[in-house]
Amino acid sequence: MNPTDRNAYLRLRELFERCVDMAPGERDNWLDREGIGTTARIELELMLAADANANDLLQNDVVDLIGRLDDGDDAIDPGRLIGLRYGAFRLKRLIGSGGQGTVYEGERIDGEFAQTAAVKLLRRGIHDPIEFRRFRRERDILVRLDHPGIARLIDGGVSAEGVPYLIMERVDGEPLDRWCEHNADDLEARLRLFERLCEIVQAAHRMLIVHRDLKPANVLVSAEGVVKVLDFGIARLLDEDDAQERTIMPMMTPGYGAPEQRDGGQLTLATDVYALGVILRQLLTGQAPVTSKGARQPPLTDTSIPAELQWIVAKACDSEPARRYRDSTDLLDDLVRYRRAQPLHAHPPSRIYAARKFVRRHRGGVLATMLFLIGVLASAGVALWQAKVAREQAQRAEATRDFLLGVFETARQDLPREARPTPEVLVRTAAKKLDGDSSLTPELRGEFLGTLSAISYSSSDYATAVEQAEHALQVLQRAGLQDSRQGLALTLRRANALISLNRAAEADQVLGANLAQLRAVADKTAVEGLSSASAARFGNGKVDDAIALAGEAAQLAERVFGKDSQDTLEVELNHGDLLVVAGRSREGAASLEKTLERWRAAGIAQDSDFANSLQSLAEAKYRLGDLAASGRAQREALTLLQRIYTAPHEKIADALFSLAVPLMNENRNDEAEQVLLEAAQMYATLFPPLHPQNAGMLDGLGSFELKRQNYPKAADYFERATRICVEGKLDRNPDCARFWQNLSYTYLKLDRIDDAAQANAHSLELRRSLFGEHHASYASSLGGLAGVQLARKQPTAALATIDQALAILAEHGQSESIGATMLLRTRARALKDLNRPAEALEILDRLVALLDRLVPDDTEHHLNALSLRAETLEVLGRTDDARKAARAALKFERQRALISPERWQHLEALAR
Repeated sequence: MNPTDRNAYLRLRELFERCVDMAPGERDNWLDREGIGTTARIELELMLAADANANDLLQNDVVDLIGRLDDGDDAIDPGRLIGLRYGAFRLKRLIGSGGQGTVYEGERIDGEFAQTAAVKLLRRGIHDPIEFRRFRRERDILVRLDHPGIARLIDGGVSAEGVPYLIMERVDGEPLDRWCEHNADDLEARLRLFERLCEIVQAAHRMLIVHRDLKPANVLVSAEGVVKVLDFGIARLLDEDDAQERTIMPMMTPGYGAPEQRDGGQLTLATDVYALGVILRQLLTGQAPVTSKGARQPPLTDTSIPAELQWIVAKACDSEPARRYRDSTDLLDDLVRYRRAQPLHAHPPSRIYAARKFVRRHRGGVLATMLFLIGVLASAGVALWQAKVAREQAQRAEATRDFLLGVFETARQDLPREARPTPEVLVRTAAKKLDGDSSLTPELRGEFLGTLSAISYSSSDYATAVEQAEHALQVLQRAGLQDSRQGLALTLRRANALISLNRAAEADQVLGANLAQLRAVADKTAVEGLSSASAARFGNGKVDDAIALAGEAAQLAERVFGKDSQDTLEVELNHGDLLVVAGRSREGAASLEKTLERWRAAGIAQDSDFANSLQSLAEAKYRLGDLAASGRAQREALTLLQRIYTAPHEKIADALFSLAVPLMNENRNDEAEQVLLEAAQMYATLFPPLHPQNAGMLDGLGSFELKRQNYPKAADYFERATRICVEGKLDRNPDCARFWQNLSYTYLKLDRIDDAAQANAHSLELRRSLFGEHHASYASSLGGLAGVQLARKQPTAALATIDQALAILAEHGQSESIGATMLLRTRARALKDLNRPAEALEILDRLVALLDRLVPDDTEHHLNALSLRAETLEVLGRTDDARKAARAALKFERQRALISPERWQHLEALAR
């Protein structure tokens, strides 16, 4: 408090103490004789009234109170309060007066900093202690209501005379309705503004705070179009439910207040929805609401207002709260649905309505593939063909249009009440209708069946995709068109679905027979055909051929589509993906990084191909030891896939599954388990029990339990995965080799050496048959064999096996990868067992340095390396160094289950 304010306060206090015990008549004469100024006299009278608990006086408006102090000659208006202090603010000028109180502009005078605010003196005084505590409680709630669209409550309190005041953010702007009259003539602009208002109200509704007096005057819009809501929750401050008496007049503005407010009913979030509905009606029509007592808002009859907006207004303004939108979130949702041409909740159940909205909404979705055919055919007929051909194309487009309309009309019969058509419903309906539609030519019927096959494929319904592609080929064959490029494109579609059904050998046979025909023309079909042939060859175990075909497809794509077109980049990404899957990680990572960067630079929308390649890049980076880059790429891929697809979907499940790997390596096991279980549920929903994806999921769960040292449970998962490989006849699936190798490693942890040897033999044989004996994955199985040999006390054989595996990794530039660290540790064990500890220590020193660089936070690898290093130093007689190495190993106590209890006790003894 500055000196001036303090002196004024002390002067008032002195006057109050001198006259507080005087009789009323004596006090009035004394005040007249003292010549006290008007402002000071007002404040003194209020203090005296508060002391006397003069409720009859203080229940009135502060302005009315001032009026009663009028001496008859010089009328006192609300402006006479200017200069008084409330809280940290002094009143500067009158802004306005309303149903709840009088508002002044105030300036901060406590010296903290400069600030202007709106100071509202509320109409009703507060004198009861319980009422005062409730006011403070509600004030504290509203202070926490922090949203950029709500005028912030800065402070509030009750003056000495019992007058409640609120200090609020000062907002400059026009009321919503007036701003729209001047700045938002079109419907779309007004709806956007109203949606912003709904979002603001939504923020308060989440805190269960009801405004109770929403109206255009309480919604200000700045010159820049920023919306601010005033007085949020102030009615809540003045609610007298906890007081002894209820207010005679409800706190509401006629026309905007809901019926339950007028009738004294229960107030809910739907109360604000009513006011929002009235405001929306006013923005749509420009008409003020009906204000007569008990009247309802009449239905909209203006035909220029879309019927769906009329439904929204009617639902929001329903006299029964239960029939309104529950809150502003539901109201906003229907407005968004209106803009997106989706069915509204406000519309009565209607299958025809839902189907019609589906047609409108999916111009850019599944329907786009069909409408694209119309556009291509129509544009080709107009621009390139002669008059006769143009007429034929026009007839074809007309037949296509009639067919599409018929599809959606027929689809209504398959829809449950209130449901909208799904792509699956439309595909089934279209497939049934095609054979009986005589207006379509064989070529067009084949194109439509091919499109349906593509839709089924994109929905992971591969069996249906094969069936529809075969149906299309039969249609073309009956017309003698099976050898056309159209027929070749359908053959590719069928082959892709066969590959996804794990029938790669069949797909390889079909595509191999058509390679010459594919290469005959440099076009899109040839590019797609070479890519499909590459996938089939790889699935059939012909890796080198697959990579060569993928490279050929990438070169052809650049000739057909151009260097930086999306089609070319997609084919190049496919080539990079294949390099990574084939174990050529460094080459694949370099290719993918280059192509992904070109994709970003071209500004092309990122799609599922982009996400898939991010996952491949994550895998390559993991193999090369760059775990941070691997995790970043995998998280980026998952985020993108969740934007593209709706769960459950195979690609989302794949990304969740892959994300678990970096999470486990970051020791975030709870998160890893969560994403694995989510992925497992999706796989179980999408695929039959013996599908490779379910086997892969079981392998992932086994790896997770292996990480947690729960070896019996891990073995159970791996056994179930390998059982699928056997029972599902997946003898050409390279993933099964990994499952067998993981099972072998787990058996060693359980001291089941013979079982480990048998599982490792399965892994070796499968990788040898698929990739040959100079492949990086074969080196991994050799490392497993060396582990078995060491368990059988065969260190010489183990050393030879490990050296063979390390030589293979060196051929592929992976001598300093995660895979290499595991082989180096096994080699050090073999050297130690051969009584060559100096050589073993040299390997271990190199290993520890490599681990510090590649995986500095990986406790599992470090514990194994450091414990072996401590034991090797002990053999060499270097006691002090052995003690330091043992102490370093003991820091990883959480992973002590990775080594035997005897070895752990030995480390503790060494560390002393």
